[in-house]
Amino acid sequence: VFYYMFALVGMEAFQGLIKFSGYDVEGGSELYCGNALLNNTDFWREQYCNNNFNDLLHAFIVMFELTVVNQWQALIAYGYASVTNPWARIYFISFHIICVIIVMNIFTAFVLEVFILEYSAKHWTLETELEKKISEMGLSFR
Repeated sequence: VFYYMFALVGMEAFQGLIKFSGYDVEGGSELYCGNALLNNTDFWREQYCNNNFNDLLHAFIVMFELTVVNQWQALIAYGYASVTNPWARIYFISFHIICVIIVMNIFTAFVLEVFILEYSAKHWTLETELEKKISEMGLSFR
């Protein structure tokens, strides 16, 4: 849900600003991601032009790359902040705080809690059966 919300906001804010039309040289002129502001930036040199918000699929790819913290400073500093303004960083930093730090930690804690609960339930059942057998043999301390 959070990914979808951030993808929609990103598409509204950044759609069409960066276009992927290849990294080839045509007629002696380089295609700087469809935006002259990206001329000689690391965003273009490292070939991040395909990481855009032009459709939902590409927006989700950018969200995934931001989640795994894959060159997110290149996406922010050299890409979207270059074609819009420095305030675009707020979008990416808020995504990092909300989705990467908070939501992923809650999800990880939930998965670990379920695992521990299942493990404890199985372990407790095994102990109970073992205690019953010991009692039947008359070897218990009770």
